[in-house]
Amino acid sequence: MALYRCLTRNSMGFRHKCFSLLLLSILLSMLSSSLLVRLFGGSLYQRYRGTEAEHMGEVGFAPTEEIPRVSSLKEMKELETFVLVLDQEGLAQVRKASSSAERYKFRGHTSVCAEVILTGGEGVIVRMPPTAAKGRAGDPPILPVGRLRPWSELPDWVRERVQPVSASHSVTEYYIDMVGEGGEPRDEEDYRVWLTRRGAWIGVFLWFSLTRVVFVRWGWAAALIRHRGDGMMPHNDLELWCASVYGLWSSWRWPLEGWPLMGGMHRTPLRILWTKAWLRNRWQIHNSREGLKTVQELVHDHAQDVRRGEDAAWDLCRAMRITGSLFLCRMIDRPTMDQVYALIAQTIRRLYSSWDELMEDYMTAYAQWAHIFHIHEEADLDIRLCKQILRGIRKRRYGPYSIPWDLRFSSDPRTWTRTEQLRLTCQMYQVRRTGRGRGGKRLQTHL
Repeated sequence: MALYRCLTRNSMGFRHKCFSLLLLSILLSMLSSSLLVRLFGGSLYQRYRGTEAEHMGEVGFAPTEEIPRVSSLKEMKELETFVLVLDQEGLAQVRKASSSAERYKFRGHTSVCAEVILTGGEGVIVRMPPTAAKGRAGDPPILPVGRLRPWSELPDWVRERVQPVSASHSVTEYYIDMVGEGGEPRDEEDYRVWLTRRGAWIGVFLWFSLTRVVFVRWGWAAALIRHRGDGMMPHNDLELWCASVYGLWSSWRWPLEGWPLMGGMHRTPLRILWTKAWLRNRWQIHNSREGLKTVQELVHDHAQDVRRGEDAAWDLCRAMRITGSLFLCRMIDRPTMDQVYALIAQTIRRLYSSWDELMEDYMTAYAQWAHIFHIHEEADLDIRLCKQILRGIRKRRYGPYSIPWDLRFSSDPRTWTRTEQLRLTCQMYQVRRTGRGRGGKRLQTHL
Protein backbone atom coordinates (compact mmCIF):
# COMPACT_ATOMS: atom_id res chain seq x y z
CA MET A 1 0.00 0.00 0.00
CA ALA A 2 1.09 3.54 -0.60
CA LEU A 3 0.93 6.52 1.65
CA TYR A 4 -2.56 7.91 2.00
CA ARG A 5 -3.25 10.34 -0.81
CA CYS A 6 -6.55 12.08 -0.12
CA LEU A 7 -8.15 14.07 2.66
CA THR A 8 -11.06 13.33 4.92
CA ARG A 9 -14.58 14.25 3.96
CA ASN A 10 -15.36 17.93 4.31
CA SER A 11 -18.14 18.59 6.79
CA MET A 12 -19.41 21.49 4.68
CA GLY A 13 -20.58 19.08 1.99
CA PHE A 14 -17.60 18.78 -0.36
CA ARG A 15 -16.24 15.32 -0.96
CA HIS A 16 -12.67 16.23 -0.15
CA LYS A 17 -11.28 19.08 1.90
CA CYS A 18 -8.88 19.86 -0.96
CA PHE A 19 -11.71 21.52 -2.87
CA SER A 20 -12.83 23.69 0.02
CA LEU A 21 -9.25 24.70 0.77
CA LEU A 22 -8.78 25.62 -2.88
CA LEU A 23 -11.83 27.90 -2.77
CA LEU A 24 -10.57 29.46 0.45
CA SER A 25 -7.14 29.94 -1.11
CA ILE A 26 -8.62 31.67 -4.17
CA LEU A 27 -10.57 34.08 -1.95
CA LEU A 28 -7.55 34.86 0.25
CA SER A 29 -5.34 35.23 -2.80
CA MET A 30 -7.67 37.74 -4.47
CA LEU A 31 -7.97 39.80 -1.30
CA SER A 32 -4.27 39.79 -0.50
CA SER A 33 -3.24 40.49 -4.10
CA SER A 34 -5.58 43.49 -4.35
CA LEU A 35 -4.37 44.84 -1.02
CA LEU A 36 -0.68 44.47 -1.87
CA VAL A 37 -1.09 46.10 -5.28
CA ARG A 38 -2.96 48.97 -3.67
CA LEU A 39 -0.15 49.45 -1.14
CA PHE A 40 2.92 48.78 -3.29
CA GLY A 41 1.67 49.13 -6.89
CA GLY A 42 3.12 52.61 -7.36
CA SER A 43 6.64 51.70 -6.29
CA LEU A 44 6.55 48.47 -8.30
CA TYR A 45 5.46 50.38 -11.39
CA GLN A 46 8.36 52.79 -11.02
CA ARG A 47 10.66 49.80 -10.82
CA TYR A 48 9.01 48.35 -13.90
CA ARG A 49 9.56 51.55 -15.88
CA GLY A 50 13.15 51.59 -14.64
CA THR A 51 13.83 48.16 -16.09
CA GLU A 52 12.29 49.31 -19.36
CA ALA A 53 14.87 52.13 -19.52
CA GLU A 54 17.65 49.55 -19.36
CA HIS A 55 16.46 48.13 -22.71
CA MET A 56 16.26 51.44 -24.57
CA GLY A 57 17.56 51.06 -28.08
CA GLU A 58 16.39 47.47 -28.45
CA VAL A 59 13.60 46.38 -30.77
CA GLY A 60 10.22 47.21 -29.23
CA PHE A 61 11.58 49.83 -26.81
CA ALA A 62 12.11 53.57 -26.97
CA PRO A 63 15.01 54.62 -29.25
CA THR A 64 18.27 56.25 -28.22
CA GLU A 65 20.03 59.05 -30.07
CA GLU A 66 22.38 56.55 -31.74
CA ILE A 67 19.61 54.63 -33.52
CA PRO A 68 19.38 55.88 -37.15
CA ARG A 69 16.10 57.39 -38.42
CA VAL A 70 14.95 56.07 -41.79
CA SER A 71 11.94 56.57 -44.05
CA SER A 72 12.50 54.24 -47.00
CA LEU A 73 12.72 50.51 -47.49
CA LYS A 74 16.16 50.78 -49.10
CA GLU A 75 17.62 52.33 -45.94
CA MET A 76 15.98 49.72 -43.75
CA LYS A 77 17.62 46.87 -45.66
CA GLU A 78 21.04 48.29 -44.89
CA LEU A 79 20.48 48.54 -41.11
CA GLU A 80 19.90 46.01 -38.39
CA THR A 81 17.70 48.31 -36.27
CA PHE A 82 16.18 51.69 -37.01
CA VAL A 83 13.47 54.19 -36.12
CA LEU A 84 10.80 54.64 -38.75
CA VAL A 85 10.07 58.30 -39.59
CA LEU A 86 6.67 58.95 -41.18
CA ASP A 87 4.96 61.99 -42.60
CA GLN A 88 1.62 63.24 -41.38
CA GLU A 89 -0.27 60.84 -43.64
CA GLY A 90 1.76 57.91 -42.39
CA LEU A 91 1.28 58.91 -38.74
CA ALA A 92 -2.45 59.15 -39.37
CA GLN A 93 -2.39 55.59 -40.70
CA VAL A 94 -0.54 54.44 -37.59
CA ARG A 95 -3.03 56.16 -35.27
CA LYS A 96 -5.96 54.68 -37.14
CA ALA A 97 -4.44 51.21 -36.98
CA SER A 98 -3.70 51.53 -33.27
CA SER A 99 -7.29 52.48 -32.45
CA SER A 100 -9.27 50.29 -34.80
CA ALA A 101 -7.15 47.46 -36.14
CA GLU A 102 -7.58 43.92 -34.92
CA ARG A 103 -5.17 42.85 -32.16
CA TYR A 104 -3.07 39.72 -32.53
CA LYS A 105 -1.38 37.52 -29.96
CA PHE A 106 1.97 36.67 -31.53
CA ARG A 107 5.31 35.76 -29.91
CA GLY A 108 3.63 36.08 -26.53
CA HIS A 109 2.71 39.78 -26.93
CA THR A 110 -0.37 41.66 -28.07
CA SER A 111 0.17 43.79 -31.17
CA VAL A 112 -1.56 45.29 -34.18
CA CYS A 113 -0.59 44.72 -37.80
CA ALA A 114 -1.43 47.36 -40.37
CA GLU A 115 -0.24 48.68 -43.74
CA VAL A 116 1.85 51.87 -43.79
CA ILE A 117 2.81 53.84 -46.93
CA LEU A 118 6.48 54.80 -46.84
CA THR A 119 7.91 57.98 -48.44
CA GLY A 120 9.09 55.92 -51.39
CA GLY A 121 5.54 54.80 -52.14
CA GLU A 122 5.99 51.25 -50.89
CA GLY A 123 3.22 49.66 -48.88
CA VAL A 124 4.64 47.57 -46.01
CA ILE A 125 3.07 45.82 -43.04
CA VAL A 126 4.13 47.12 -39.63
CA ARG A 127 3.68 45.07 -36.46
CA MET A 128 3.59 47.47 -33.52
CA PRO A 129 2.22 47.81 -29.96
CA PRO A 130 -1.32 49.23 -29.71
CA THR A 131 0.14 52.25 -27.88
CA ALA A 132 2.83 53.00 -30.48
CA ALA A 133 1.06 56.11 -31.80
CA LYS A 134 0.61 57.70 -28.37
CA GLY A 135 2.91 60.68 -27.89
CA ARG A 136 3.21 63.41 -25.35
CA ALA A 137 0.74 66.28 -25.52
CA GLY A 138 1.58 68.53 -28.46
CA ASP A 139 4.46 66.33 -29.67
CA PRO A 140 4.41 63.85 -32.55
CA PRO A 141 4.78 60.23 -31.46
CA ILE A 142 8.20 58.58 -31.54
CA LEU A 143 7.79 55.04 -32.76
CA PRO A 144 9.63 52.17 -31.04
CA VAL A 145 12.83 50.74 -32.49
CA GLY A 146 12.08 48.39 -35.38
CA ARG A 147 13.77 45.94 -37.69
CA LEU A 148 12.95 44.13 -40.91
CA ARG A 149 11.86 40.51 -40.56
CA PRO A 150 10.96 37.93 -43.23
CA TRP A 151 7.30 37.97 -44.19
CA SER A 152 7.18 34.19 -43.72
CA GLU A 153 7.69 34.56 -39.94
CA LEU A 154 4.14 35.86 -39.55
CA PRO A 155 1.57 33.11 -38.95
CA ASP A 156 -0.57 32.18 -41.95
CA TRP A 157 -3.77 33.43 -40.31
CA VAL A 158 -2.15 36.87 -39.78
CA ARG A 159 -0.80 37.11 -43.32
CA GLU A 160 -4.22 36.34 -44.76
CA ARG A 161 -5.77 39.29 -42.93
CA VAL A 162 -3.12 42.01 -43.34
CA GLN A 163 -2.02 41.79 -46.93
CA PRO A 164 -0.66 45.19 -48.18
CA VAL A 165 -3.06 46.32 -50.91
CA SER A 166 -3.24 50.15 -50.76
CA ALA A 167 0.12 51.15 -52.27
CA SER A 168 1.22 51.01 -55.87
CA HIS A 169 4.07 48.73 -54.82
CA SER A 170 3.25 46.27 -52.07
CA VAL A 171 6.17 44.67 -50.19
CA THR A 172 5.50 41.05 -49.19
CA GLU A 173 9.10 39.91 -48.62
CA TYR A 174 9.45 41.75 -45.31
CA TYR A 175 7.47 43.31 -42.51
CA ILE A 176 8.60 45.87 -39.94
CA ASP A 177 8.68 44.48 -36.39
CA MET A 178 8.31 47.16 -33.67
CA VAL A 179 7.44 44.73 -30.86
CA GLY A 180 10.33 42.29 -30.72
CA GLU A 181 10.76 40.38 -27.50
CA GLY A 182 10.04 43.31 -25.23
CA GLY A 183 6.30 43.46 -25.67
CA GLU A 184 4.00 46.40 -25.20
CA PRO A 185 4.97 48.85 -22.45
CA ARG A 186 2.08 49.07 -19.99
CA ASP A 187 0.74 52.23 -18.46
CA GLU A 188 0.25 52.30 -14.69
CA GLU A 189 -3.39 51.26 -14.73
CA ASP A 190 -2.76 48.29 -17.02
CA TYR A 191 0.29 47.34 -14.99
CA ARG A 192 -1.74 47.27 -11.77
CA VAL A 193 -4.34 45.01 -13.38
CA TRP A 194 -1.64 42.69 -14.73
CA LEU A 195 0.13 42.63 -11.36
CA THR A 196 -3.11 41.83 -9.51
CA ARG A 197 -3.89 38.90 -11.78
CA ARG A 198 -0.37 37.52 -11.70
CA GLY A 199 -0.22 37.93 -7.92
CA ALA A 200 -3.57 36.18 -7.52
CA TRP A 201 -2.39 33.09 -9.40
CA ILE A 202 0.83 32.90 -7.41
CA GLY A 203 -1.12 33.56 -4.22
CA VAL A 204 -3.45 30.62 -4.86
CA PHE A 205 -0.50 28.24 -4.73
CA LEU A 206 1.04 29.91 -1.68
CA TRP A 207 -2.22 30.21 0.25
CA PHE A 208 -3.22 26.63 -0.59
CA SER A 209 0.12 25.33 0.67
CA LEU A 210 -0.15 27.45 3.83
CA THR A 211 -3.73 26.47 4.62
CA ARG A 212 -2.89 22.80 4.01
CA VAL A 213 -0.06 22.97 6.56
CA VAL A 214 -2.15 24.89 9.10
CA PHE A 215 -5.21 22.65 8.74
CA VAL A 216 -3.12 19.52 9.12
CA ARG A 217 -1.38 20.93 12.19
CA TRP A 218 -4.76 21.81 13.71
CA GLY A 219 -5.99 18.28 13.03
CA TRP A 220 -8.67 19.38 10.56
CA ALA A 221 -7.38 17.19 7.73
CA ALA A 222 -5.03 14.35 6.95
CA ALA A 223 -1.58 15.11 5.57
CA LEU A 224 -1.09 14.36 1.88
CA ILE A 225 2.50 13.11 2.19
CA ARG A 226 4.07 13.56 5.64
CA HIS A 227 1.99 11.51 8.07
CA ARG A 228 4.03 12.86 10.98
CA GLY A 229 2.53 16.27 10.37
CA ASP A 230 -1.00 14.99 11.06
CA GLY A 231 -1.94 16.23 14.53
CA MET A 232 -4.42 13.39 15.10
CA MET A 233 -2.05 10.55 14.23
CA PRO A 234 -0.14 8.74 17.03
CA HIS A 235 3.09 10.44 18.03
CA ASN A 236 4.49 7.56 20.09
CA ASP A 237 4.01 3.85 20.75
CA LEU A 238 1.73 4.45 23.72
CA GLU A 239 -0.77 6.42 21.61
CA LEU A 240 -0.65 3.79 18.86
CA TRP A 241 -1.42 0.97 21.29
CA CYS A 242 -4.20 2.90 23.04
CA ALA A 243 -5.82 3.86 19.73
CA SER A 244 -6.00 0.12 19.00
CA VAL A 245 -8.04 -0.41 22.17
CA TYR A 246 -10.94 1.57 20.71
CA GLY A 247 -10.13 0.68 17.08
CA LEU A 248 -13.46 -1.16 16.75
CA TRP A 249 -15.43 1.89 17.85
CA SER A 250 -13.35 4.16 15.57
CA SER A 251 -14.51 2.14 12.55
CA TRP A 252 -18.20 2.22 13.49
CA ARG A 253 -20.08 4.91 11.51
CA TRP A 254 -19.97 8.56 10.40
CA PRO A 255 -18.42 10.86 11.50
CA LEU A 256 -15.84 8.39 12.82
CA GLU A 257 -13.00 7.86 10.35
CA GLY A 258 -11.15 4.92 11.82
CA TRP A 259 -8.00 3.76 13.50
CA PRO A 260 -5.35 4.99 14.42
CA LEU A 261 -6.62 8.59 14.74
CA MET A 262 -6.82 10.00 18.24
CA GLY A 263 -10.51 10.02 19.11
CA GLY A 264 -11.25 8.13 15.91
CA MET A 265 -11.44 11.16 13.57
CA HIS A 266 -9.98 14.48 12.57
CA ARG A 267 -10.67 17.71 14.39
CA THR A 268 -13.10 19.45 12.02
CA PRO A 269 -15.64 21.89 13.52
CA LEU A 270 -18.61 19.59 12.86
CA ARG A 271 -16.84 16.56 14.34
CA ILE A 272 -15.90 18.55 17.44
CA LEU A 273 -19.55 19.55 17.88
CA TRP A 274 -20.63 15.95 17.39
CA THR A 275 -18.11 14.69 19.94
CA LYS A 276 -19.02 17.35 22.50
CA ALA A 277 -22.69 16.45 22.09
CA TRP A 278 -21.84 12.77 22.59
CA LEU A 279 -19.85 13.53 25.75
CA ARG A 280 -22.57 15.80 27.07
CA ASN A 281 -25.59 13.59 26.34
CA ARG A 282 -24.06 10.21 27.07
CA TRP A 283 -21.70 11.07 29.92
CA GLN A 284 -22.76 14.52 31.21
CA ILE A 285 -19.24 15.80 30.45
CA HIS A 286 -18.97 19.54 29.82
CA ASN A 287 -15.31 20.26 30.60
CA SER A 288 -11.96 18.62 31.28
CA ARG A 289 -12.57 18.29 35.02
CA GLU A 290 -15.78 16.33 34.53
CA GLY A 291 -14.17 14.27 31.78
CA LEU A 292 -11.14 13.23 33.81
CA LYS A 293 -13.39 12.47 36.78
CA THR A 294 -15.53 10.17 34.63
CA VAL A 295 -12.44 8.36 33.34
CA GLN A 296 -11.13 7.94 36.87
CA GLU A 297 -14.43 6.45 38.02
CA LEU A 298 -14.40 3.94 35.16
CA VAL A 299 -10.83 2.86 35.86
CA HIS A 300 -10.81 3.03 39.66
CA ASP A 301 -12.82 -0.15 40.30
CA HIS A 302 -10.45 -2.20 38.14
CA ALA A 303 -7.11 -0.58 38.96
CA GLN A 304 -6.50 -2.90 41.95
CA ASP A 305 -8.65 -5.80 40.73
CA VAL A 306 -6.94 -8.99 39.59
CA ARG A 307 -9.99 -10.52 37.92
CA ARG A 308 -10.88 -9.78 34.37
CA GLY A 309 -14.41 -9.88 33.02
CA GLU A 310 -17.01 -8.21 30.86
CA ASP A 311 -17.33 -5.19 33.14
CA ALA A 312 -13.57 -4.56 33.15
CA ALA A 313 -13.25 -4.68 29.36
CA TRP A 314 -16.35 -2.53 28.91
CA ASP A 315 -15.29 0.16 31.38
CA LEU A 316 -11.63 0.31 30.40
CA CYS A 317 -12.29 0.50 26.65
CA ARG A 318 -14.84 3.25 27.20
CA ALA A 319 -12.42 5.13 29.44
CA MET A 320 -9.79 4.98 26.69
CA ARG A 321 -12.31 6.21 24.15
CA ILE A 322 -13.44 9.11 26.34
CA THR A 323 -9.82 10.17 26.83
CA GLY A 324 -9.23 10.34 23.09
CA SER A 325 -12.47 12.30 22.66
CA LEU A 326 -11.43 14.81 25.33
CA PHE A 327 -8.22 15.44 23.39
CA LEU A 328 -10.11 15.75 20.12
CA CYS A 329 -12.35 18.46 21.66
CA ARG A 330 -9.29 20.24 23.08
CA MET A 331 -10.50 19.74 26.63
CA ILE A 332 -7.13 18.23 27.52
CA ASP A 333 -3.70 18.60 25.93
CA ARG A 334 -1.56 15.81 24.53
CA PRO A 335 0.69 15.26 27.60
CA THR A 336 -2.40 14.89 29.80
CA MET A 337 -3.92 12.46 27.32
CA ASP A 338 -0.74 10.38 27.29
CA GLN A 339 -0.61 10.24 31.10
CA VAL A 340 -4.20 9.00 31.29
CA TYR A 341 -3.57 6.60 28.42
CA ALA A 342 -0.61 5.11 30.27
CA LEU A 343 -2.67 4.48 33.43
CA ILE A 344 -5.50 2.79 31.51
CA ALA A 345 -3.12 0.78 29.32
CA GLN A 346 -1.23 -0.62 32.32
CA THR A 347 -4.52 -1.68 33.92
CA ILE A 348 -5.70 -3.41 30.74
CA ARG A 349 -2.45 -5.30 30.23
CA ARG A 350 -2.45 -6.42 33.85
CA LEU A 351 -5.90 -7.98 33.45
CA TYR A 352 -5.62 -9.30 29.89
CA SER A 353 -2.92 -11.09 27.96
CA SER A 354 -4.05 -10.59 24.34
CA TRP A 355 -6.29 -8.58 22.04
CA ASP A 356 -8.57 -11.59 21.60
CA GLU A 357 -9.26 -11.85 25.33
CA LEU A 358 -10.00 -8.14 25.59
CA MET A 359 -12.31 -8.03 22.58
CA GLU A 360 -14.13 -11.21 23.59
CA ASP A 361 -15.13 -9.69 26.93
CA TYR A 362 -15.87 -6.35 25.27
CA MET A 363 -18.25 -7.94 22.75
CA THR A 364 -20.03 -9.84 25.52
CA ALA A 365 -20.52 -6.61 27.46
CA TYR A 366 -21.62 -4.78 24.33
CA ALA A 367 -24.28 -7.40 23.62
CA GLN A 368 -25.66 -7.01 27.14
CA TRP A 369 -25.68 -3.22 26.83
CA ALA A 370 -27.38 -3.33 23.41
CA HIS A 371 -30.26 -5.47 24.70
CA ILE A 372 -30.78 -3.09 27.60
CA PHE A 373 -30.82 0.18 25.64
CA HIS A 374 -32.34 -0.99 22.32
CA ILE A 375 -35.39 -2.95 21.32
CA HIS A 376 -34.67 -6.58 20.52
CA GLU A 377 -34.52 -6.27 16.70
CA GLU A 378 -32.26 -3.21 16.73
CA ALA A 379 -29.99 -4.78 19.33
CA ASP A 380 -29.49 -7.93 17.25
CA LEU A 381 -28.80 -5.83 14.15
CA ASP A 382 -26.19 -3.71 15.97
CA ILE A 383 -24.52 -6.75 17.46
CA ARG A 384 -24.26 -8.47 14.05
CA LEU A 385 -22.88 -5.30 12.50
CA CYS A 386 -20.33 -4.91 15.29
CA LYS A 387 -19.17 -8.51 14.90
CA GLN A 388 -18.90 -8.05 11.14
CA ILE A 389 -16.72 -4.96 11.60
CA LEU A 390 -14.57 -6.80 14.13
CA ARG A 391 -14.01 -9.72 11.73
CA GLY A 392 -13.01 -7.30 9.00
CA ILE A 393 -10.54 -5.53 11.27
CA ARG A 394 -8.95 -8.79 12.37
CA LYS A 395 -8.34 -9.79 8.75
CA ARG A 396 -6.30 -6.68 8.01
CA ARG A 397 -2.59 -7.21 7.79
CA TYR A 398 -2.02 -3.73 9.21
CA GLY A 399 -4.86 -3.10 11.62
CA PRO A 400 -5.47 -2.29 15.28
CA TYR A 401 -4.84 -5.83 16.42
CA SER A 402 -1.66 -6.28 14.40
CA ILE A 403 0.06 -4.09 17.00
CA PRO A 404 1.98 -6.31 19.44
CA TRP A 405 0.08 -6.69 22.70
CA ASP A 406 3.30 -6.39 24.67
CA LEU A 407 4.51 -3.28 22.80
CA ARG A 408 7.03 -1.65 25.11
CA PHE A 409 6.06 1.59 26.81
CA SER A 410 5.95 2.84 30.38
CA SER A 411 4.32 5.56 32.46
CA ASP A 412 7.39 7.76 32.01
CA PRO A 413 6.83 10.22 29.11
CA ARG A 414 10.59 10.30 28.44
CA THR A 415 10.46 6.68 27.28
CA TRP A 416 7.57 7.12 24.83
CA THR A 417 9.41 6.78 21.53
CA ARG A 418 8.65 6.20 17.86
CA THR A 419 9.61 2.62 17.04
CA GLU A 420 9.68 0.77 13.75
CA GLN A 421 6.15 -0.46 14.49
CA LEU A 422 4.76 3.06 14.68
CA ARG A 423 6.70 4.17 11.61
CA LEU A 424 5.36 1.24 9.59
CA THR A 425 1.80 1.77 10.77
CA CYS A 426 1.82 5.46 9.88
CA GLN A 427 3.41 4.73 6.53
CA MET A 428 0.73 2.21 5.59
CA TYR A 429 -2.10 4.48 6.70
CA GLN A 430 -4.44 5.57 3.91
CA VAL A 431 -7.90 7.03 3.41
CA ARG A 432 -10.40 5.32 1.16
CA ARG A 433 -14.08 5.62 0.34
CA THR A 434 -16.50 3.34 2.16
CA GLY A 435 -20.14 2.49 1.64
CA ARG A 436 -23.19 4.56 2.53
CA GLY A 437 -24.08 4.58 6.22
CA ARG A 438 -26.33 6.67 8.39
CA GLY A 439 -24.22 9.71 7.62
CA GLY A 440 -24.28 9.12 3.88
CA LYS A 441 -21.25 8.55 1.69
CA ARG A 442 -18.05 9.10 3.64
CA LEU A 443 -14.33 8.53 3.71
CA GLN A 444 -12.95 6.25 6.38
CA THR A 445 -9.38 5.53 7.36
CA HIS A 446 -8.13 2.00 6.92
CA LEU A 447 -4.95 0.02 6.90
